[in-house]
Amino acid sequence: MLRLLAVTVLTLLTFSVANHAEAQTPVSAQTANQYYYNCKANQDPRMSAASQDAMCACNAAMMQRNFTMEDMQLMLEDSYESRQALNAMLLNVYAPCINFPLHDLLFDNCMSDRKVQRMRSTLPVEKFCGCVAENTSEWMAKEGRNIMVDVIEQNPNIYDPIEPIMNHKDFLAEAMRNRTVCAGG
Repeated sequence: MLRLLAVTVLTLLTFSVANHAEAQTPVSAQTANQYYYNCKANQDPRMSAASQDAMCACNAAMMQRNFTMEDMQLMLEDSYESRQALNAMLLNVYAPCINFPLHDLLFDNCMSDRKVQRMRSTLPVEKFCGCVAENTSEWMAKEGRNIMVDVIEQNPNIYDPIEPIMNHKDFLAEAMRNRTVCAGG
């Protein structure tokens, strides 16, 4: 995820300099499309190509909706304001799309969980893990921004928020709730 975030930042910064942004200039379709193709080209091994494609498309759309060329320009600086712009990107571009990589990570973690594997004779494990991943990632699509706010408050200099999100008390509680629901309990 950190690598994808770095690609996002570098792509945004490259285009922001090239476009010489003025006050509150929306991110252009060209910039968003270039981000999308760069993002897809840098496959993260922690997620499937389909999930990465969905995340990249979502990020590109959120970039156009929730970010400006000035925000990108600001990210070039080494300042408090630059960090604030990066945190705004995490909240407004990355968080609404975090459910896509989390789905795959949840599924993989569930499939490698020894407790789950021991239930293989009584529980269809792949179906169970798919259910947990789907339900929790759907919840995260709604709650992702709130969780990201907490993560940034805990570490305002974070670059890769995946691990803190997956260890967030609300995320863990929802994942555990979904294990119970998906097991039929």
